[in-house]
Amino acid sequence: MVTEQRFRERLSVGPVPSRPTQARITLRYHPPARGPEEGGADRAGVEALTDSFDTLRALTDRGFLGARGVTVTVGAPRPEHLVVELEAEDLPWGLVVIALRIVVSANDADPAAFQELLAALDGDLETATRIYAGVDFDEVAEIDLRLEGAASPAAVDGTQPDGAHLDGTQVSAVPLDPVWLDASAKDVVQVTRLVLPGLAASMPSGELEDLLLRLAGARAFWPIGLEADAEPGDEEYHVIGEDLVIDDLSIEGASLRAILALLASARQIGTPRWA
Repeated sequence: MVTEQRFRERLSVGPVPSRPTQARITLRYHPPARGPEEGGADRAGVEALTDSFDTLRALTDRGFLGARGVTVTVGAPRPEHLVVELEAEDLPWGLVVIALRIVVSANDADPAAFQELLAALDGDLETATRIYAGVDFDEVAEIDLRLEGAASPAAVDGTQPDGAHLDGTQVSAVPLDPVWLDASAKDVVQVTRLVLPGLAASMPSGELEDLLLRLAGARAFWPIGLEADAEPGDEEYHVIGEDLVIDDLSIEGASLRAILALLASARQIGTPRWA
């Protein structure tokens, strides 16, 4: 399973514009141990990733993170490469971090999954190897992130014009970090029950809740490399009296705040209670 250190070791980031409008994430895999005829051709999982990014785009269409006009393309120009391209009128850094999370999660299969498949096939190793679609993060050799924008680019070392660094070191303004939406906070919320007083009217519709849960299940709202107490995507939204309640929640604090801002739609948010 991926750790934060392993992710950072494989990640390279080019200059960061102060106002990005495009991002390109390229995964380069180690040469496959299996040939195409042996089930080793589509490690990238383009179709599944496209579904996840379609879900993310649908959420941005509703105002998530303030992104506007987001488009996403996913492709595998060669068996050993996966490319995800995002473009928007204004591409928030948080959306880039979420895109990295989705890509990494799709390439970080649970080692137990293959054993479960093998057991289901009564120990038929040849068939299991041929049809298994999971990708271990060890197969990822490099993750390259390149951004473009209309404003002046940052220095090659990731220093922003205002002095913030990609490694999370805060020099003057808000730092940028490829693991966290808000590197100045780096907080997570792991609770059995989160109570949002007076926000029953902000209970998401069935369609919006489905978008949130699907993205949570893709680890879009959870920092890379951290272990979660509750499985992201298994949380439950419901209403008790005048309060909005979320049960069995493991989520990054900044992601939660972005979701609440979306749900509240400029309403005053009460002080959360959790147990």
